[in-house]
Amino acid sequence: MRELKAKEQDWINATVNLQKRREERGYTDDNRKLDNVVRDYHLHLSKVFVGKSVLDVGCGNQFLKRCLPDGVDYLGIDAFPVELDSFKGNIESESTLNILKSLDFETVCAFAVMDNCLDFDKAIENMKLIATKNIVFLTGVDIPVDKFHTFELTLNDFDERFTDWKHGYREELTPKVWLLEYKK
Repeated sequence: MRELKAKEQDWINATVNLQKRREERGYTDDNRKLDNVVRDYHLHLSKVFVGKSVLDVGCGNQFLKRCLPDGVDYLGIDAFPVELDSFKGNIESESTLNILKSLDFETVCAFAVMDNCLDFDKAIENMKLIATKNIVFLTGVDIPVDKFHTFELTLNDFDERFTDWKHGYREELTPKVWLLEYKK
């Protein structure tokens, strides 16, 4: 199993580039592009188990929150939060893990975040400790490292880290973009 840990400055640079791209593309509450993202996320979530409580890792603008069924408890976490009610934290951090472990999250979602994280292995390890039922990824696969991505991930990178979990739903949504679910 290959180690997937980025240099902190590369991770910060990629995150800043992603934030700039989001602004340039105009993902705001009052436009059609946002509606398309929310519609797509809603469709993706309809294919997987969604528990009574969801942790949204790398939540950004909290698009996922808008797609959850009524009554689902939601917490968004982001190292560089956009929304005021997001928890500021890094999923790879031990202090963040200690706080999140004390809460109850049946489902952990990480949408469009894993190919731009600081420490892939630590992120997966911590999500596995937090999720009580399943983890759902929407992720790029086989996308080369560039100004937006800290890792070129493969399906094997995920599967190798979940040998102790069951494969749930999986689908290549568009070329190189996958929806992956792993169940306890």
